[in-house]
Amino acid sequence: MKPLEEENLDELCSPEHFLDIIKVDCNAIYLEALHDALTTFEEDFLMEFLDLGGFEALLDVISLSDRKSKKTKDDVEMELKAISCVETLMNSEVCSPFHA
Repeated sequence: MKPLEEENLDELCSPEHFLDIIKVDCNAIYLEALHDALTTFEEDFLMEFLDLGGFEALLDVISLSDRKSKKTKDDVEMELKAISCVETLMNSEVCSPFHA
């Protein structure tokens, strides 16, 4: 297995990459990784994620899960991880001007 090169790691940890995954193949593991990114990366990452529609994409994940009549454990876990990401965004410095 080849080690990840720095440029590949940057691409895998980009807001675009997370957003693509949320829209195509979302699951709790990816949402946990996104949550980690939202709490550890610079403000620029959060701004770009928001500018690309990340907040709306997270709300879509929650909405789709909420509409299911029967939820699996994985559905509930994914919904909770998405809510955690939304909470992290709402509590970030990037969103604090909107709270005033």
